Amino acid sequence: MIGQRAIGKSEPVDRAGLVHDINNPASVQPPQADRTSDHGHDFAAITVFCILMIAPLVFGEAFRDDPQWQGLRRYSQISAPLSFGLFALYLFSSGITPGWAGLYQRVFTIAVLTWIVVVGARLARLRPTRRDSDEPAPTGVGEMR
Repeated sequence: MIGQRAIGKSEPVDRAGLVHDINNPASVQPPQADRTSDHGHDFAAITVFCILMIAPLVFGEAFRDDPQWQGLRRYSQISAPLSFGLFALYLFSSGITPGWAGLYQRVFTIAVLTWIVVVGARLARLRPTRRDSDEPAPTGVGEMR
C-alpha cells in the first residue's frame, strides 16, 4: 500500500512488492521461461509429502512386535490414511476452490508433523541414559560409537 501511494497507482501488487500495470498483460503474467523453478519446488514438495505419508505405515508395521511402541502403532495406522486424505483434498481443492487449498495444505502438514513430534517425543523418553547402559560413557569426540 505504501509503495502504491508513493507511485500514485492503485493496481495490484505482485509477490515481490512491485506495482503492476493492469493494462499491460506482460507485467501481470510472469515469463514462462522463469517457471522451471516452480516445477522443481513442486517435485521436491510432492516427494517429501509422499515420504511423510508413507512413514507412519512403515513405522506402524515396525511397532507391531515392540510392546513399548504398541500405543503408537494404532496412532500411526490412523495418521497415514488421514494424511493421504488431507493431501488428496488439498490436490483436488487447488483446482476447484484455490482459496481453501492453502488451509487444507496446512492441516495436512500439521497432521504429518504432529506424528513426527509424537514419535520423536517417545524416542526421547526411551533413550537409555548412561546409568541404564553397561557401556562406559565416551571420553572424547573421536571415541563416540
